[in-house]
Amino acid sequence: MPATEAQELGIALATVVSHLRMFESARQALIYAAPHIGFSLSVDQDQFLSMAKVRALRRLWTRAQEACGIPASQGMIHAEPSWRLMTAR
Repeated sequence: MPATEAQELGIALATVVSHLRMFESARQALIYAAPHIGFSLSVDQDQFLSMAKVRALRRLWTRAQEACGIPASQGMIHAEPSWRLMTAR
């Protein structure tokens, strides 16, 4: 069963926060790590829902950076069609 859009965003953000904690525990400055973080999302045929998901991720990433006390940097977002969208029947 595929994840919902909210679950996918939650997993992506949780992974990024985990990586930021790892950098912090290694005594690395988060300001240098944040610009190198990117995301990968799946999109489907619902164009409006897909764009909303990308926009929501941008806002969540900005808010996470604010919570960490680092200046906001734009994360690279790679959106790829889902497998079931690309298959022919």
